[in-house]
Amino acid sequence: MRASLNHTRIFKQNYKGNWIYDVVGDSVSVSRHPLNSDLKIPKNASNQLLDHLNNAPNELSPAAIEDLSNKLHATEFSLAQEKFPEAHCRLIHSQNLTKLKLSRLHLLRYLEKPDAPLDRNRFPVDIVTLLTKFLNPTSFENLVHLEIDGGGLYFTGDWIPEIAQRLPMLQSLVIYNVPLDSTNFTSLCNMLSHLTYLDISATEITNLTGISKIANLETLVASDLEFQSAEDIEEVFELKNLRVLDISGTNLNSIKNVEHFWKCQKVLPKLEEVELSLNWGSPEMVRDILIRHPTLKSVGLIG
Repeated sequence: MRASLNHTRIFKQNYKGNWIYDVVGDSVSVSRHPLNSDLKIPKNASNQLLDHLNNAPNELSPAAIEDLSNKLHATEFSLAQEKFPEAHCRLIHSQNLTKLKLSRLHLLRYLEKPDAPLDRNRFPVDIVTLLTKFLNPTSFENLVHLEIDGGGLYFTGDWIPEIAQRLPMLQSLVIYNVPLDSTNFTSLCNMLSHLTYLDISATEITNLTGISKIANLETLVASDLEFQSAEDIEEVFELKNLRVLDISGTNLNSIKNVEHFWKCQKVLPKLEEVELSLNWGSPEMVRDILIRHPTLKSVGLIG
């Protein structure tokens, strides 16, 4: 066990007293590593360490990034720091991720800035180029969950086809507050038809035409969207595998998505959860929706 013991001792000497040791120190156990193996940090501890990068007291040195890149086995990362150092992206890139969540992107100075004008005070971002900062080729191939908070941003170029091509295993997509027009949404439905989870909240789209292309969709979160008629939402009833639907409103409590949903007079055969909060709708409408969906287990009616 000498080789493994020495390797473990070196790690502890290098990181003792460092916040990194506080996160993964207890996971570095000699008994877990066979003779002559390199020291590897378990997946859970690796994920925890990447998460702690959001609150790291100081920037990692190039040597620490290289060392940890070889020792970590992380599978997910959630960016939540306002001033995430660009150097730390290299550590994320070294890991084979299956889940990636990105937020507060408009506060990162090193974002790729294409030659594009501001749009409604949103910052233009080349999202595909940005993803290459965090995802290596293996991560692109194996990513199953991508979550992006687009607050303060808009994405340039024909980004949906590129994401669809580069992320063949994607099952869950959240693009909260990313502006979409009807062309973008149609492209998304056609090219990401294998999704089982989709969150398009606050994307500014006004109808769900094309959503039926995502035939295996089980969860659709479409909150903070305002539909104008039953025709704008009617195609959702073609999603025969849908179990969770969120058409909740905003705190203005003035949108009529519940009324439009009710007027369709159709049934989602597998619906188990529906979120109707902060909508205008009469008790009679809600009661009729419940009667037509005996499979429901949970209903959101706040406001």
